[in-house]
Amino acid sequence: MSGPPRVLHVTRDWVRPSEGFVADVVRAASRTSPAVAYGRAWPGSTPPVPATDIAALARRLPLPGGDRSLRAALRLTAGRRRPSLLHSHFGYWAHLVAPVARRTGRPWTVAVHGHDVLVEGDPHGVLPSADLVVVPSRFLGEAVLRLGVEPSRLRVVPSGLDVAALPFRERSARADGRCVVTFAGRYVAKKGVLDAAAAFAAAREEVPGLAFRFVGHGPQSADLSALLDRLRLPADLVDGSQPGAVRTALAETDLLVTPSRQAPDGDAETLGLVNLEAHACGVPLVTTVTGGVPETVCAEAAVLVPEGDTAALAAALVRLVRSPESWPARGRAGRAHVERHFDLRERVAELEGLWLDLLDTAPPSDAT
Repeated sequence: MSGPPRVLHVTRDWVRPSEGFVADVVRAASRTSPAVAYGRAWPGSTPPVPATDIAALARRLPLPGGDRSLRAALRLTAGRRRPSLLHSHFGYWAHLVAPVARRTGRPWTVAVHGHDVLVEGDPHGVLPSADLVVVPSRFLGEAVLRLGVEPSRLRVVPSGLDVAALPFRERSARADGRCVVTFAGRYVAKKGVLDAAAAFAAAREEVPGLAFRFVGHGPQSADLSALLDRLRLPADLVDGSQPGAVRTALAETDLLVTPSRQAPDGDAETLGLVNLEAHACGVPLVTTVTGGVPETVCAEAAVLVPEGDTAALAAALVRLVRSPESWPARGRAGRAHVERHFDLRERVAELEGLWLDLLDTAPPSDAT
């Protein structure tokens, strides 16, 4: 095969609204030639490279269905695309990728991101057989090691951001005294959206002129609305599933609050991309010491409080609202932090470098 080596990106979903980083990896690839195999395309989302709906292909095969049909469809796709390497986005379909890689004689890698490991674990026991397991933070890396993955096969490569697409603006106090405070994230337990509502209500008692906005969607939507009613807390509710909703909110907000916490099922924040987006846009941040957040946010741009402590969260927000003179420096520090550590092209190039190194040491194979 001439040209850059082909990497077959395998993902169960292309792509959930909260998983745009999967598409970013494919779009930013410059040293490899990507193709995609997926099981479900979300509305309005089309892979920008050669792609195969293997769920649809599996339904056409004379097989009983389930994983057996999906594996067969993936193997047919690999035969057609002739990849040099297979890469599984998330661990959900790693058990499909592993046997196809073995059968075709290709190396395979997997990027895990949180729920797929912290909640689901490795039910098929395939992660230790991956040539590389990529994680976004050391926090998640520790969980992967507990599943039996050898340290030599583990790499920390955080998701990146297209920094140029995130306009920077220093924040300052508004002339009318208003201060827009935003929560942005899915309405699920690990994002702490109900903690945000409680903290916002407490902060409003201390500081007049606060305007609150929730940008998100998810199973806790009804709980959030009910809590806002009980607290008598006026707030704008914005559908975060709409394209561009979060970035529009970041452009308009003064401060961001993300009270992430470990969920009852064990799910936790492993990176927190919205925190990094806020940094890139110059938005001062109040967040929590939980999961991988402390190792990824900028200490000079963010205020961190213990997870689940709504009183501490409210107090930190009040202090930040009352010190607008600190906002510009926090914004500049956050932007520099993202440019230095989370540039999309640099992070994807790092990932591609791992693939190319792996291919340099892998025995050649023409099996399909």
